[in-house]
Amino acid sequence: ESSGALKAECLDVANQLHAEGRAADAAEAYRRLLKRSPAHPRGAEIRLLLAALTLRSLGKPAEARSLLERLHRDRLDPEHRSLFETLEAEAAAAAAASGNA
Repeated sequence: ESSGALKAECLDVANQLHAEGRAADAAEAYRRLLKRSPAHPRGAEIRLLLAALTLRSLGKPAEARSLLERLHRDRLDPEHRSLFETLEAEAAAAAAASGNA
């Protein structure tokens, strides 16, 4: 099996876990995919998904902010840039509310 097909399958599994509401399992699957394929062609999108899950479902704003810091806002397309900015604001607010700003 080709590396590209394997990456697609791993992403499909992570997306399926996410769709099933299994946030912790989905987050772990996205982390493993990024670790195995740091230059994945959809890496920015995967990191945004992981940041959203980490922040909104797992309640870990510091970890979400760390993920967001690895992204280059100027390299994101407008749709992803908008999500990035929303997540960045949510993570900062959550961290401030918990005293971890």
